[in-house]
Amino acid sequence: MKKLPKFGCLLGLLAALLGLGLFLRSRPVPEPTFEVQTPFFSGKQVLVLVPHQDDEVCLAGGILEQYTRAGSRVHLAYATAGDYYGLAEVRSREALAAAELMGIRREDVYWLGYGNQWEPQGEAGHIYFAEDPDSVWTSRFGATATYGTEAIDPWRESAYTRRNFLRDLTELIVQLRPDVIYCNDYDPHHDHMALDLLFEEALGAILADQPDYRPTVYKGLCYGTAWYAEADFASGENLRSCPFPDWEYWGRLGIPYDWDSRVRLPMSAENLSPILSENTVFRVLQCFESQDARSHARSVLSGDKVFFQRRTDSLLYNALFRDGQEPVTILNDFKLKDSEDFSSLQNSGQHFAEAITAELPEPVRMNQLRLHWTPEPEGTFGGFLRFHDDDQIPFQFSAAGGVGVIDFPERLVSGFDLHFTDTQAPGLTEIEAFLTQEEPPQLLMAVDEQGDFVYDYHIPAGDTVDLGLYAYPRDSVTSWADVQITGEGSPGCSWELGEDPLFLRVTCPPQGRAVVTVTWSDQVQTTFTISNPTPEERQALRDLQTADLEQLEGME
Repeated sequence: MKKLPKFGCLLGLLAALLGLGLFLRSRPVPEPTFEVQTPFFSGKQVLVLVPHQDDEVCLAGGILEQYTRAGSRVHLAYATAGDYYGLAEVRSREALAAAELMGIRREDVYWLGYGNQWEPQGEAGHIYFAEDPDSVWTSRFGATATYGTEAIDPWRESAYTRRNFLRDLTELIVQLRPDVIYCNDYDPHHDHMALDLLFEEALGAILADQPDYRPTVYKGLCYGTAWYAEADFASGENLRSCPFPDWEYWGRLGIPYDWDSRVRLPMSAENLSPILSENTVFRVLQCFESQDARSHARSVLSGDKVFFQRRTDSLLYNALFRDGQEPVTILNDFKLKDSEDFSSLQNSGQHFAEAITAELPEPVRMNQLRLHWTPEPEGTFGGFLRFHDDDQIPFQFSAAGGVGVIDFPERLVSGFDLHFTDTQAPGLTEIEAFLTQEEPPQLLMAVDEQGDFVYDYHIPAGDTVDLGLYAYPRDSVTSWADVQITGEGSPGCSWELGEDPLFLRVTCPPQGRAVVTVTWSDQVQTTFTISNPTPEERQALRDLQTADLEQLEGME
């Protein structure tokens, strides 16, 4: 559990300004030169759904600010009142102060007001598992209906029932119809698990009912890639990107994504300082003093934010799936997982079969099928896709990936069969079909040999560094030869494409500095810096980081 409060948000901010401000203001830290031009953050209606107050920072700290600064409107919804310790009043004030720092308007903060964990009802320990969806539950705080605080009113007055919880989520999405939705995934906390599943349940019904609404959805982790991630921010000269949480965390929870397919979003320029306390995400975390969130800043902050995109344009939401003669409803409900008991961490939303048949209400054009399953640590499985005209396409997948893609020439499809030839295929959780098209990049980033994003980068050793290229959407740009590279540098600095166009070699002698701009179009462009500081300059930076961390630890 997170710690009980020690200071209020305003006190924490005042301490930062008075206790650190004068000390840090005189530090010789250069201004960041990183700049990104992208349409990704502009002109959007964004909804962020999280269980508790501070989860929005763990999920998307450093990202939400980029939306608001680019003119997008961010709506922030808290599913619970955060009242496990009776702190709803405190946490609502903290949340509103944090939202203001991120540029989120007060009227765009939604307080659904459900319980922060629940008193058991019969054998069920969480409202998600209510046998009667209309039975009224009692929260651990003793409440039986949604409520607000002096700082914020509840979005709606609803008795604590599972049906109402699902209804409120559904109607909030339908009311706002956001272009982009961020929601936590299957974190190891019962409230996080419940919101993850209820959100996917709600959105699945919306997608089946409203074919004209197809939002962009990003799922992320508040714990494994943030709150409990490695505390490595400000531990070196260059920012490290978010590392893989490890298979024990990933596999134990059955996270249904392929890590290599993750969406990586860059941090804003205000969060690139190697000095922790100079980052805006750190300042936002200070608002959540009741959760001691500041002490997790080095874990929450990283060189990128990681999400998994859930496509919402599948052509199968109203298809009929069968295993033999038995209907199978879980394969097109948008949910990649389910549970009968959060403590067991077993995915009950999977289906084992030797063959699956799909029938569409009417023929549609498609060129790709995606299978989702509960990942296994090792092994492979295979089979073939057969269309109803008897054309067959074989497939073979690694069981660890959690998703497999079957591409084929565009065709009109009224139905298909999936046959699994292996004796132990993993449990299927979702089957999707798409008519895919090539998409231009919305985002370009240089990456170093460790895969970390390059912002204001110090060459680790020697005079050269080989840089790769990250593009979103994936594969929209696959080579440095596909982009324009310009820039300037001090004497001795240069950049060139080697024999392998996947890498850009940048050379800078000691004390050298190069500013490189990578351009796809007038809307997609990234500027970054490569430098080679002297040993004395590197040591001075380490001393600054150490002094900063020591000062912050002294404020705990």
